Amino acid sequence: MPVINNETIKSYDQERNSRSVKIRNNTEYVKGRNPATLNAEAQKKPDNRITIPLAKITVDIVHGYAGRAGDMQLFYENIKTKINESEVITEDAYISIMQQISEHNEEPVETSELYHNGLTQGYSYELLWVSDTLALQGVMTPEFKKIPVNQVVILWSRDLKPIKEAVLRFQDFGNDRTLDVYYPLYSERWERLPDKDAWVRNKDGDTVYPYTSPPLVIYGINEDQESLFEAEKGLIDSNDKILNKTVNEIDRFNALIALMPGEITKETREKLIQAGVIDKLQQFDHWPEYMQKDLSGINELYTGAAKWIKDLFFQSVSVPDFSDKEFLNAASGIAMAYKLLGLEFLASKIDTYFSRGLQERFNLINDVIGESPKYNIDDYKLVIKQNRNLPIDRLSAAEVALKLLGIVSKKTLLRMLPIDIVDDADKELERLKLENENSVNLDAIPPLTIEG
Repeated sequence: MPVINNETIKSYDQERNSRSVKIRNNTEYVKGRNPATLNAEAQKKPDNRITIPLAKITVDIVHGYAGRAGDMQLFYENIKTKINESEVITEDAYISIMQQISEHNEEPVETSELYHNGLTQGYSYELLWVSDTLALQGVMTPEFKKIPVNQVVILWSRDLKPIKEAVLRFQDFGNDRTLDVYYPLYSERWERLPDKDAWVRNKDGDTVYPYTSPPLVIYGINEDQESLFEAEKGLIDSNDKILNKTVNEIDRFNALIALMPGEITKETREKLIQAGVIDKLQQFDHWPEYMQKDLSGINELYTGAAKWIKDLFFQSVSVPDFSDKEFLNAASGIAMAYKLLGLEFLASKIDTYFSRGLQERFNLINDVIGESPKYNIDDYKLVIKQNRNLPIDRLSAAEVALKLLGIVSKKTLLRMLPIDIVDDADKELERLKLENENSVNLDAIPPLTIEG
């Protein structure tokens, strides 16, 4: 176990502060405020600082495509009990309690926010604890909520496959500071008061819980845990630099025109001589060429450079530019699908890493539910369905489902349909079963006979 004392806490806090600069900068990029542009030292006036929110556009597109609330649907399937395809389980204690936990924690919104934070920073964190809020039979209520990534330091083992040995969470409350150190099954509280220069233990803040590993879930979006736009920051900065340089040049020229009179007087000539702009021997009855600026073509120059950088940015980040007219001129659904291929590859890669976090959350919740012998947690697995936010061809989806009828289960067919048609395959099967039970079989009704 790692050694936690006043000195090691100070070093971990320093490590956390060193990462905070990059975290703040990534947040500013996604808010449309380029820190490299806005924080640069002023050179000369005018000093326009316009920022093009390319990082924000990119994060919004990917989040809207694959990370909205409900785009990642979580299902819990029994892998031990063999079920007939026509049979529907109307009551399952484990699935019921998982649904209550999900609704209580607003899981779809929570997952969507974690996804957005992951795109911004390259990773996001979610902390779990327990309460008795839901008064569940035989178990505590697993609670989970995303927390700022700049609060956390993770201590890993030195194994070939490192595991979390402890998680440190720093919090500031005015002048008071607290540190919670999370271990498997329990946590310790440390404090640093304004009048003290050292971290001290506060055992009254210690907690216990059933989690068999430190209850912090990591949701990554790539192997390196880098922001979605990390490699493209140079292009974002260059685009802003070109824009601001052009605008500044135009403003300087306009200011020069505004200051110069339309007619050259003797007083104006004397001032220019004193300023060393012209020589007193020079015949000066018109503006010399070196005081004139030819701005013809500057708009085309800026537009061309900006478009080149913008195109290169979207090509590099693998996100389509939806404002591009050529993108919207796809002749068919297949053509549009090919144009979105890069975005789908990117979203699928993110799914791979982000789903690890969802699985880790599932395992931690099972630590709590498994405290009761009523629930056989080993009998269930987590199934994640990813949906994409695209114009839906309902007819094509229905035709594909019909062609697979009899080849795959009815539940699988229903899950293939768009979410706005079937949002829950289990509930839809239950509705179908009830309809079949309540329907009248006209063939079974004996024919009406008239006597006499």
